[in-house]
Amino acid sequence: MEVLIRKSQSEAEYKERIGICLKEVDKLNDMVEQLLILTRYEDNRQSLHCETLPVESLINDCVGPYCDAILKKRMECKISIQPEHISLCSDKYLFSTVLNNLISNAVKYANEGGLFEIKGYQEDAAYRIEVHNTSGGIPPEKLEHIFEKFYRSYTPGKTEIKGFGLGLAIVKRFCDLLDITIEITSVPDKTTVAQLTIPLKTENRT
Repeated sequence: MEVLIRKSQSEAEYKERIGICLKEVDKLNDMVEQLLILTRYEDNRQSLHCETLPVESLINDCVGPYCDAILKKRMECKISIQPEHISLCSDKYLFSTVLNNLISNAVKYANEGGLFEIKGYQEDAAYRIEVHNTSGGIPPEKLEHIFEKFYRSYTPGKTEIKGFGLGLAIVKRFCDLLDITIEITSVPDKTTVAQLTIPLKTENRT
């Protein structure tokens, strides 16, 4: 922006450089918003609002915005929720944010023509939701750091994917608040799986 002020340029050059500046401002806005979200919930200044959430409907709503990206990458998409009409008692904003972040990552880092899959199933006194994708994977030495703020794992062939390393930090914080256990496993050059284990309370029902 300082260069724009100091040196006279053509209209086309001004438009190009202003467009670049706007993109950078948008990125900074996104980062500040994510930091504010983390700060609010780290300080416990936000209270939880639990309600009955139909799992299948919630997952379909979260996947919807990524359908174009899935089609563009020619990915196979599978969603399997059992039992079909199960509901969970949780905070809709926090739970949706967790799912959105995991789905977004799975789609962004998936291989062209690969598999994107979500599984939901009951196991003992818990309900599990798994988000799978076929991808380059995450090296074992990187996995222990992925929930740290501003940490970004380098993925070969995916250098065009930008971010601030805050999405999974938010996911981990929200999971802690919701009493959800999150585990991410990965086999390099094969697959990555994010698994949520949600305790079934008396409010949760089929």
